[in-house]
Amino acid sequence: MGCARPLDEKPTPGLTETPPAPVRVHNASKSGRLATDEAWSGEIHITNHIFVPEGVTLTIEPGTIVKFKHYRGYKERWKRLGITIAGTLKAVGTPEKQIWFTSDANDPINGDWHMIRFEDAGTDSIVKYAIIEFAQQGINMWNSSPIVSHTIVRWNNWEGVYLESYCKPVIEHCLIYENGYNGVAMEQFNDATLKYNTVLRSGTNGIHIDASTARLEYNVIKGNMANGLSVDDHGTIIALNNTIEDNRDAGIGLGEGLNKVIAQGNKFSNNRRDIDSPPPGTVIENTPGDGAGEVKYDYPDSKPYELGYIPGDREKDRYLYIYPDEDETRRVVKKIGERLGLTWSVTWDGEYIWTATLWGDVYKLDTETGEIKTRWKFPGPQAWGMTYDGSHLWINDFAEKKVYEMDISGNVISSFTTPDQTGGAKGITWDGEHLYLMGWTSPTIYKVDKGGKLLETIPISRGHAAGGLTWDGKYFWAPGGRGICKIDPMGRIVGGIYPASEGTWDLAWDGRYLWATQRTNENWPDAKIYKIEILDDSLK
Repeated sequence: MGCARPLDEKPTPGLTETPPAPVRVHNASKSGRLATDEAWSGEIHITNHIFVPEGVTLTIEPGTIVKFKHYRGYKERWKRLGITIAGTLKAVGTPEKQIWFTSDANDPINGDWHMIRFEDAGTDSIVKYAIIEFAQQGINMWNSSPIVSHTIVRWNNWEGVYLESYCKPVIEHCLIYENGYNGVAMEQFNDATLKYNTVLRSGTNGIHIDASTARLEYNVIKGNMANGLSVDDHGTIIALNNTIEDNRDAGIGLGEGLNKVIAQGNKFSNNRRDIDSPPPGTVIENTPGDGAGEVKYDYPDSKPYELGYIPGDREKDRYLYIYPDEDETRRVVKKIGERLGLTWSVTWDGEYIWTATLWGDVYKLDTETGEIKTRWKFPGPQAWGMTYDGSHLWINDFAEKKVYEMDISGNVISSFTTPDQTGGAKGITWDGEHLYLMGWTSPTIYKVDKGGKLLETIPISRGHAAGGLTWDGKYFWAPGGRGICKIDPMGRIVGGIYPASEGTWDLAWDGRYLWATQRTNENWPDAKIYKIEILDDSLK
């Protein structure tokens, strides 16, 4: 009969338990949550969203083709499939056997599937010698720091690679081209290193740094539709020995906030200008040089199928950015705000609509014609969420994690910090007595007084909501659920309607109609403020 080792006895040095081998999956369909480590090979067809939980490793072997069942509607958004990694992803191919993440359609387009998303996934993941194409967003990182290396990221609807909230990845030796928005974007307190990449023909900027720090070395940033590099909202660029050429706007563009640019050894060529004129407080150190030279890759840029346009092309793009004006849940009554660009915030003062746009401009608009009645500059870098208390505007600054009380002429009356100083807030509303802020990284509504004192924390239940926020007298409304969800005072999602376009940012209630600021396509100058009649908000 065997004898168990006493609890206080140390194991023999050098002897450890061998972890179980991963479950091998070859030429199969996959869906759902992984229960244990898996190793994929051959052709894997994704038929429902994949979730890799904490403690589980998904290994994808060289030459594997991962095809996502495509979806092109708007009413069943969960059918746009992807992979979310809270554990570990090891997707390592070779130059001869790249790993493909692609659409299963015979005629694939940008936005056919969702994305590869790292969510609180740590630092152990790696994507190397892969191709990522035809997604809404190629790689998305949230509080995660994978290595992305020797990988092609192309023809994705939004960014090729996107970072948000405390990511510290290394992105190297990648070919990132013809993505609809930025080739690479980082927002909210990231610290990224990018080296020996080529970023081409992005719909907006090549690389965008927003409230983050980026160290960029020996990259080629070329032919992008806005700036080569862009920095905004107290961001920092350390750009060393990059080639920045043929970009439609500046080599390095400067946005809102107190930004810092340290540029040494970069070659600027054929941009509209090398570096934007710095606003007050921005620090610029620029010593030009010879740039990156020729950047070569040891893997092929294979294109068995070519999209034929940059996503966002007004004539050629086949993706559904704007949805039908009427369906069974809602009817769009009016659209205003043409040529204002992205409108991050919206509120109603009893007569006029107010909005705040991408570059911090605040507008008062006629609700019928969209005529600009008032315009002034918001003092913070990111006006994401606004409300009106009968006398003053309250505007949430997403980057500063601060709320400003302002009069209708643009003068600051008071300010306070938001309750969640880690995750921040992205929406604010007024119920006649108190202010409410919508959390960004946590689905939570914070009830505060006008001094910012936290009075109550209301967790969202029966679904997920985040972003903008408004109050209709009985219920909150926020982006979430079907697209726009109705939330009772206890935080329970009890109804909702379909969105009117891709991307709902903020909401306002005028007593009868819901007003929504819509993304549509970020690069289009169309009207992005929608007046919506609710037809049926029941959860059928």
